[in-house]
Amino acid sequence: MSLPDMRRQGYLILAADLSVKYLAPARSGDTLDIVTYVREIRGARSIWIQEIREATSQRLLVTAEVTGAFATEDGRPARVPASFREKLMALCVPDAAVAEGK
Repeated sequence: MSLPDMRRQGYLILAADLSVKYLAPARSGDTLDIVTYVREIRGARSIWIQEIREATSQRLLVTAEVTGAFATEDGRPARVPASFREKLMALCVPDAAVAEGK
Protein backbone atom coordinates (compact mmCIF):
# COMPACT_ATOMS: atom_id res chain seq x y z
CA MET A 1 0.00 0.00 0.00
CA SER A 2 1.45 3.34 -1.01
CA LEU A 3 1.43 6.52 1.05
CA PRO A 4 -0.98 8.17 -1.44
CA ASP A 5 -3.34 5.17 -1.03
CA MET A 6 -3.21 5.60 2.74
CA ARG A 7 -3.87 9.33 2.40
CA ARG A 8 -6.92 8.69 0.21
CA GLN A 9 -8.28 6.53 3.03
CA GLY A 10 -7.70 9.32 5.56
CA TYR A 11 -4.46 8.15 7.23
CA LEU A 12 -0.86 9.34 7.49
CA ILE A 13 2.39 7.96 8.89
CA LEU A 14 4.26 10.72 10.69
CA ALA A 15 7.93 10.43 11.67
CA ALA A 16 7.96 10.74 15.47
CA ASP A 17 11.63 9.88 16.03
CA LEU A 18 14.66 9.32 13.81
CA SER A 19 18.12 7.94 14.53
CA VAL A 20 20.73 7.85 11.74
CA LYS A 21 24.21 6.28 11.74
CA TYR A 22 26.59 7.26 8.96
CA LEU A 23 29.07 4.40 8.55
CA ALA A 24 30.86 5.18 5.28
CA PRO A 25 30.65 7.84 2.56
CA ALA A 26 28.96 7.45 -0.80
CA ARG A 27 30.78 8.96 -3.76
CA SER A 28 29.44 10.94 -6.68
CA GLY A 29 28.37 8.46 -9.34
CA ASP A 30 27.80 5.57 -6.90
CA THR A 31 24.64 3.56 -7.42
CA LEU A 32 22.93 3.00 -4.08
CA ASP A 33 20.37 0.50 -2.83
CA ILE A 34 17.91 1.67 -0.19
CA VAL A 35 16.18 -1.11 1.74
CA THR A 36 13.37 -0.65 4.27
CA TYR A 37 12.18 -3.19 6.84
CA VAL A 38 9.43 -2.92 9.43
CA ARG A 39 10.68 -4.11 12.82
CA GLU A 40 7.51 -3.66 14.86
CA ILE A 41 3.90 -2.58 14.57
CA ARG A 42 2.09 -1.88 17.83
CA GLY A 43 -1.00 0.27 18.37
CA ALA A 44 -0.46 3.54 16.48
CA ARG A 45 3.32 3.09 16.34
CA SER A 46 5.63 1.33 13.93
CA ILE A 47 9.41 1.07 13.83
CA TRP A 48 11.13 1.08 10.45
CA ILE A 49 14.76 0.19 9.72
CA GLN A 50 16.35 1.66 6.62
CA GLU A 51 19.73 0.80 5.12
CA ILE A 52 21.64 2.48 2.34
CA ARG A 53 24.19 0.24 0.64
CA GLU A 54 26.60 0.67 -2.26
CA ALA A 55 24.85 -1.36 -4.97
CA THR A 56 27.78 -3.35 -6.37
CA SER A 57 29.59 -4.32 -3.16
CA GLN A 58 26.55 -4.10 -0.84
CA ARG A 59 28.81 -2.21 1.59
CA LEU A 60 26.61 -0.71 4.31
CA LEU A 61 26.85 3.09 4.28
CA VAL A 62 23.97 4.32 6.44
CA THR A 63 21.45 2.82 8.85
CA ALA A 64 18.39 4.60 10.16
CA GLU A 65 15.66 3.74 12.64
CA VAL A 66 12.43 5.65 12.21
CA THR A 67 9.55 5.52 14.67
CA GLY A 68 6.38 6.23 12.75
CA ALA A 69 3.14 7.37 14.31
CA PHE A 70 0.00 6.33 12.49
CA ALA A 71 -2.50 9.20 12.45
CA THR A 72 -5.69 10.47 10.91
CA GLU A 73 -5.46 13.36 8.44
CA ASP A 74 -5.99 15.85 11.29
CA GLY A 75 -2.88 14.49 13.05
CA ARG A 76 -4.60 12.50 15.79
CA PRO A 77 -3.00 9.15 16.70
CA ALA A 78 -4.86 6.14 15.31
CA ARG A 79 -4.36 2.42 15.65
CA VAL A 80 -3.10 0.86 12.45
CA PRO A 81 -6.22 -0.46 10.66
CA ALA A 82 -6.22 -4.24 10.20
CA SER A 83 -6.08 -3.94 6.39
CA PHE A 84 -2.94 -1.76 6.61
CA ARG A 85 -1.38 -3.92 9.33
CA GLU A 86 -1.72 -7.02 7.15
CA LYS A 87 0.11 -5.35 4.26
CA LEU A 88 2.82 -3.85 6.51
CA MET A 89 3.44 -7.22 8.18
CA ALA A 90 4.73 -8.46 4.82
CA LEU A 91 7.65 -6.03 5.34
CA CYS A 92 8.39 -7.20 8.90
CA VAL A 93 11.78 -8.71 9.59
CA PRO A 94 12.86 -10.06 13.00
CA ASP A 95 15.52 -8.05 14.86
CA ALA A 96 18.13 -10.78 14.40
CA ALA A 97 17.71 -10.73 10.61
CA VAL A 98 17.99 -6.93 10.53
CA ALA A 99 21.17 -7.07 12.62
CA GLU A 100 22.63 -9.61 10.18
CA GLY A 101 21.76 -7.40 7.20
CA LYS A 102 19.18 -9.77 5.71
